[in-house]
Formats: sequence, C-alpha cells, structure tokens
Amino acid sequence: MPAVSIVIPCLNGATTLADQLDGIAAQKWDGDWEVLVADNGSTDNSRDIALSYEDRLPSIRVVDASERPGAYAALNVGIRAADGDCLLLLDADDQAGPGYLAAMAAGLSQHAVVAARYDCETLNPGILTSGRGNHQVNGLMNRYGFLPYAGSGGLGFHRSAFELIGGFDMDLRWLSDVDFCWRAQQSGLDLVFVPDAVVRVRFRENDADVYRQARNWASAEPYLYRRHRSLGMVRTPTQVWVKEWLRILVRVNEFARPDRRKRYLGNLGQRIGRLQGSWNNGVFFP
Repeated sequence: MPAVSIVIPCLNGATTLADQLDGIAAQKWDGDWEVLVADNGSTDNSRDIALSYEDRLPSIRVVDASERPGAYAALNVGIRAADGDCLLLLDADDQAGPGYLAAMAAGLSQHAVVAARYDCETLNPGILTSGRGNHQVNGLMNRYGFLPYAGSGGLGFHRSAFELIGGFDMDLRWLSDVDFCWRAQQSGLDLVFVPDAVVRVRFRENDADVYRQARNWASAEPYLYRRHRSLGMVRTPTQVWVKEWLRILVRVNEFARPDRRKRYLGNLGQRIGRLQGSWNNGVFFP
C-alpha cells in the first residue's frame, strides 16, 4: 500500500485540534503514514498542541502555510510538503472516526479520488443538526444538479490526481473543494463514496457564524457557475429563487425561535451571498 499523508489545515484551532488528533491517533492501520498540520497563521497554541502528539503518532509535522490566507491555500502547501503518495484531508474542527484510515486507504487502492461518510450527529447537539440537516451521509452531495462533490474535510486522492487537477483554486476562498471534485471528474477521474470511512463533523454553534458561513459559501457559487456553465452547470430557475426570497420574508418570525433560527439564518445568508457573488463575478446566479 502506498504511503499515506493526512493533511489538516489549521487556523487558531486550539479548542478542537486535540479532538481531531485523538481520533487520528486511535486509527489502526499497518501501512506507512504521517500527519501534517498546515498552519495558516495561527496566533494561539495550535502548533504546540500538534507537536505534543509526537509520541502518539508515527510522524507529525507542522508546516508553515501562513503566506496566503485560506484553508485551500494551506491545503496546497501541506499537500506539496507531504511525503505520501496518497493524501487524506481532514479539518481541524472535526474528528476521524474508528476505521477511517484503513477504509480510505483501501478506497485509494482502487480509485483516484474518494470521499468519506459524514457523521453529523456525534459532535453536534440536536438543535444544530435540525438547523443544518445531514449531508454526505448516504452518498456524495449534489446540490447543483450538475456533478457530485464532497467536502474537503473528507476527501482523499492520489498525488498524481492532485497534480493533474492542478490543486485547489486559491482564487476561490470558499467551495474550492466543490470545484476540485468537478475538475477531477472533468479530467476523467472517478470520485467514489467510501461509507466505511467516517468523519465526525462539527457545525458552527454561534448564530453569527452560521449566517457568515452560509453567506461566504454562497458568495462563491456564482464563480462556480461562471467557470462550469459551458460544461452543463445551470442557474436556479426564476420561480425557485423568487419563492426562496418570499419564504425568507414570510418566515422572518422564525428568527425568534431557537429551534428554527439557525436554519433561517443559513437560508438568509445563502440568498445574500449569492447576490454578492453575482455582483463580484459579473454573472447572475441568484
């Protein structure tokens, strides 16, 4: 089995990084592997936390990825610094579940690009899962009716695939993982869901963070449309986005309900983010 490198982009992840490293340290696999934390300019003690696992992991390094802000920029730096032929990506605020490493390595023994299954419940209280829902649980995501994709926090691929695709697009501050998956498939590579590889994902808890994350993600969608529309990506039908805006206006009272507020803020952030992204990218993707 080729050597495996696990790459974790990290920016001030001190409150959650240990949970992720605990999950990685509990993995059982007989192959050769290492862990790299790509530090995107942390000002907390994330680096010290990572290095404290030197006696619990076969190899762990902290790589300086502070030159350019953004998780995808950090991933590009970490991947290029890694020694492994197979690359597994994890987020600093999630946690690899039991059997994750072995299942992902097995998947990469047969496929170019693989994606783990998300567990959205273990690390999140019920009010968060009801507001965000479950995604990448039963298969790859496909919100755009174009090509399937997976989140970067559960991706794995061969180094040759990374080089063929050209890495993550650093002009995309958000959703570069979606673009990466689409370009992989457009390059003739397979993208395969590995249900036995489980990643426990952690949602944002603060209301402002929920809104901001949804807005940021949505602001990148017009860029995706501009890049991929000639290959088949289509806009949201007019009647659909009009209905979504009407729903936001009619259901504004949901903001006052703790059980509905996060879903409402997520929907509001998405609509506003798409308008911002449309303006910035010179295309209309509402």
